[in-house]
Amino acid sequence: MTSEANMKTFQKLIHDICIHPGVYVDSYNFLMVEAWLSGYDRALYDQGYIYGAGKKSILRIFGLWLSKKYSESHGIYSNFVWSAYFRRLHDDEEALRQLPILFDEFIADCEANGENSQ
Repeated sequence: MTSEANMKTFQKLIHDICIHPGVYVDSYNFLMVEAWLSGYDRALYDQGYIYGAGKKSILRIFGLWLSKKYSESHGIYSNFVWSAYFRRLHDDEEALRQLPILFDEFIADCEANGENSQ
């Protein structure tokens, strides 16, 4: 599977898990969704699915993108974990609603800038 296809698969997974978290985790809780996605992301990384010039995982690049996008308006720094944004600013329901929206925006930016290839 190409890096681009893997990004699209991950994007679909984020939509699915946020709409139906009970299919993937046993409670409607953003921390459980975060843990599941982080584990999946780590498994991809361990299998060699790395992205961009820095050879990072999908969620690491997403976290860097979020930190650039919200660093000034929300006081988020470049060394933060992607989920910190959601836990800091949203309750579980809102975090699960916002994650796919922001991930879609991230993917669109990556595609526009040609940054989703290995």
